[in-house]
Amino acid sequence: MRWTKFVVMAALVGVLAPGTDWAADAKARLRPGEAPPRRADEPLTIPYDGPAVGPISICGMSALNVEDLRGDIAKAADTVKEVEGDGTATTYSQAKVAHIWYFTEKTHRAHPAVVCRTVAGKGEAIHLETEFICNGGRGACRTLKANFEAANERVRASMKGGHSLQ
Repeated sequence: MRWTKFVVMAALVGVLAPGTDWAADAKARLRPGEAPPRRADEPLTIPYDGPAVGPISICGMSALNVEDLRGDIAKAADTVKEVEGDGTATTYSQAKVAHIWYFTEKTHRAHPAVVCRTVAGKGEAIHLETEFICNGGRGACRTLKANFEAANERVRASMKGGHSLQ
């Protein structure tokens, strides 16, 4: 029993010997593409792809989160609400400030997300400004943004063809 303890202790002393460059030793044993080990005193960082933390701000409006922003917009006197045909989003229009708000519902892959489109300019210089806040999955948010950018291009093309936004 004493001999076993001595061998284990000797092995531990050899492993934990001061002055040993364990990082260099560990890197030398890495396989291609393998990440080096984390030191015990290094903070562990994990990529975060979840909801934004903290207040949000979009189209001149601020709130604690997307749902609070929806509530604030829905309460405004000049707001008109319209539910999308498939129930995955709700649109709110505000004529006074020329905003069109698009909020995803829980059934939408990019939920929670909000898109604010503003009609800006006068006469033939009218254009759409679009802002996004998307706290859903990264891929779903990219798709949502791409869909709105494509819709903006269709609107721009129709305006060049002599059509107006009205």
